[in-house]
Amino acid sequence: MEILPLTLSDASHIAAWNKGTDAAFLQQWAGRGYAYPITELQIQERIMQQASADYELYKITENGEILGTIELMNIARAAQMADIGRFLLHPNMTGKGFGTQALRLFLAYLFSEKQLRVTGLTVFEFNLSAVRCYSKAGFREVNRTERPNGWVAIRMEYTSRAWLHHSVETLMQLHQSGALGGEVMPEDANPNIPKASDENYMYFTLPMALNYQRNSYKLWEAALLTYTDPETSNVFAPAAVVSMDTETLRAKLLKHKLALQPNRHPDIWLRLCRTFQSGFGGSVKRIFAANDYTIVKIKSYMTANKKDFPYLSGTKIMNYWLYVMTQYTDAAFADTENISIAPDTHVLQASVKLGLIRPEALDHPHIRETVSELWNEALAGTQWRPVDVHTPLWLWSRSGFQAEV
Repeated sequence: MEILPLTLSDASHIAAWNKGTDAAFLQQWAGRGYAYPITELQIQERIMQQASADYELYKITENGEILGTIELMNIARAAQMADIGRFLLHPNMTGKGFGTQALRLFLAYLFSEKQLRVTGLTVFEFNLSAVRCYSKAGFREVNRTERPNGWVAIRMEYTSRAWLHHSVETLMQLHQSGALGGEVMPEDANPNIPKASDENYMYFTLPMALNYQRNSYKLWEAALLTYTDPETSNVFAPAAVVSMDTETLRAKLLKHKLALQPNRHPDIWLRLCRTFQSGFGGSVKRIFAANDYTIVKIKSYMTANKKDFPYLSGTKIMNYWLYVMTQYTDAAFADTENISIAPDTHVLQASVKLGLIRPEALDHPHIRETVSELWNEALAGTQWRPVDVHTPLWLWSRSGFQAEV
């Protein structure tokens, strides 16, 4: 199913759908937009006038066949508001749930592509099937007014925040059902070290600092190869690393391509190992304990000591690292709701798709921090924590947004 601009050649279909109907039917779906009896010429004139008007006409198609029409009206671009109206389906498509499906697709277009904040519509009280369709799609009643002819008009609205929550709920359901994929996540490439051990905590910490602008699956495959190779496994032991000479460490990290940059990556690895060994006895758990296993304190500490935690203290990697700790170790943090979404490329693209940010915002130098804050705000007061939606967003984008929300 697709939403496309209505063309002059489509007018004949809409006119045909109205044959044999009365003036009340036309007023019910088109209001004052057309005069009875509606003609192909009237529709074509409205299409041609839209360039200089506050409305846009669209068609709903499936497999190239036009099955409905819908209009965006009263467009207030500065306020990011508009109304939906003149929604009409092919007579053979009514009563089958097609209307709700088409309306949800149009809403996705309005909130993600048109970047609307609010959209609304008016439906007459006696049009029970339409009221059910709009309610099922997520519209909520705002008020009722009686027209001079005695018809009661119901005003209904849908906000971008409501759309976002609906989309998140759908994505969560798709993820739980396996429809987004992700049966094997990058971090699943691990040697199954006991979850509570210091060794396991370190395994899921050091490679994370190298997880920047590279394929996560390849990174963790390289980590597993490095850990299981007797010649290189000791790079995961901070005490051993700090006593190695630079060339030895570089060779070990490059052997299985755990490090891709021969100078920078070994330097990051060494600096982290020095921090863990000198300040925390080679234990990641001691950092958590020193900060009462509280996410807010851990993030604050690492941010204040950025030089001691190269790359690991960055907004993207730190939050994702803490999320991984909740999944692959026995770390019991007191406030996991404070683990923000890790705004990598896939999460950023999914945020655009859902209308949380505009596409041009991706070029902003602080977009990762902004997106993290926006998701925190969007999910406040809901049943979801930011950490809950990271993986569904990531998988949805990675699959090319194949699943419809």
